[in-house]
Amino acid sequence: MAEYKPTRMCAICRKRFDKDALIRLDRQNGELTFSDKKGRGVYLCHDKNCLDKAINKRILSKIAKCNISNEVYEQLKEKEGI
Repeated sequence: MAEYKPTRMCAICRKRFDKDALIRLDRQNGELTFSDKKGRGVYLCHDKNCLDKAINKRILSKIAKCNISNEVYEQLKEKEGI
């Protein structure tokens, strides 16, 4: 029997990936932060185009319906080396 691997969808490109291959962001106290907790979250793939859209167009605040600090955007830039 095949082992179950959870998949999640990138919030920007809407493609499905293994959960472990995505960046997970979670809404805590009205702001989006990096998290490994269970529950609802926003996932991003490591594709440069998706991260560029998330950073430059500030799409994540619309998707998550909350404020996103500049620190989160800076950490996203570091993750992909933008």
